[in-house]
Amino acid sequence: MTEAAMENAQLSARLSMTRMWDVVTWTAVLAKLRVSSPSLDAADVIKVYSEKSTGRASLQGTKRVSVLNLLTKVNQDVLNMLVADISINGADKAAFTDEC
Repeated sequence: MTEAAMENAQLSARLSMTRMWDVVTWTAVLAKLRVSSPSLDAADVIKVYSEKSTGRASLQGTKRVSVLNLLTKVNQDVLNMLVADISINGADKAAFTDEC
């Protein structure tokens, strides 16, 4: 499952018709990976993914820090609400954006 998520993120970053993942999408994917594999550490998953990716596709800087903060400091109910907001309104019009 980890490999599929990473491949999906890389394809999303490469294809001009799709958008790169936002912070909440990254967090939701990594949260699901952690539930299915409790031994996974979010920082390690991000590191492995970023090492395999080129600049645009890698998860670095403030986006990386934001994802790690959401994974470690936000409960699952709040994360579910953020994901629902993006699903309904889109990443650009959601209450929580990458620019927050």
